[in-house]
Amino acid sequence: MEKRTRQLLTREAARDRMCASREARWRASFPSKGFAWGLIAAADISPSCVRSQYARRPQAATAAKFGSERKKVLHVLYCKKCKINSASAVCSQCGARLDSPQNERYIWHYSRLPLGDAPTLMGAVRALAITVIALLLVMFVGELIFSPDKRAALTMFSTSGLVPSVLIFFFLALGAMALFLGLRGREELYYILDQKGARLQIWIDPSRVKCWARFLAYEPYKAKPDPEGIQRIMIAETQLLWNDVQRVEIRRRASRIDLYRPASFRFMSLYPDPDELDEIENYIIPRMKYLSKK
Repeated sequence: MEKRTRQLLTREAARDRMCASREARWRASFPSKGFAWGLIAAADISPSCVRSQYARRPQAATAAKFGSERKKVLHVLYCKKCKINSASAVCSQCGARLDSPQNERYIWHYSRLPLGDAPTLMGAVRALAITVIALLLVMFVGELIFSPDKRAALTMFSTSGLVPSVLIFFFLALGAMALFLGLRGREELYYILDQKGARLQIWIDPSRVKCWARFLAYEPYKAKPDPEGIQRIMIAETQLLWNDVQRVEIRRRASRIDLYRPASFRFMSLYPDPDELDEIENYIIPRMKYLSKK
């Protein structure tokens, strides 16, 4: 019994030393983990509070390799004078009070693959289908106007072999579209919600293939640190004022919030963490004119 007890005590002591070593490495690596972990370090939160999040990171990294990855939504306070986010009600640089609702912000990071993103795929397929249908309509109207035999326009879809040719063109274009989406690689989306509206920045790793797949010129000199301090290229920045939003759709199963401007056009999609979806919804509802839950 005493030997077993000593073994257990030795094992517990080794485990405590290992945890202490991990916590020391986590604390030392906070400045390089990006703005999310920098805010945690600024708030002086013990690494033991976030140990479980680090323990789940291997599974999250495996899932992110094939699909999308969401990071936790952070509720911060913005200091307009120092232009920094603070996790506490007092600015760490100038000491100003930041507990006013005007200083509230929600920030988070969402990583996705365009080939695995359902709205991106559906939008591309919809655009391709509309193009094919418009091409068929133009050909049909052209036969009606310019063909001496008007019955040729009616038999064009059945006897001329046009439909198989159009189907072949559609599937070839679909394959080319999937190839381009696959070559685009991973996109890093950074969201900021404040009192005025929503802001979105899209960053990619500097790469000729990723730029050319988006029909963009490869300009490596435009690479700069993103909000997490990693050298990337910002390919898009969008800002949407709350007053301009005409419709909002909360899609809980997909954990997505679609913002429309005008009411028939989806201008921006928010991808918060499922645990923070209700909090984000409660934050934006008072600023919207219309709301449609699905």
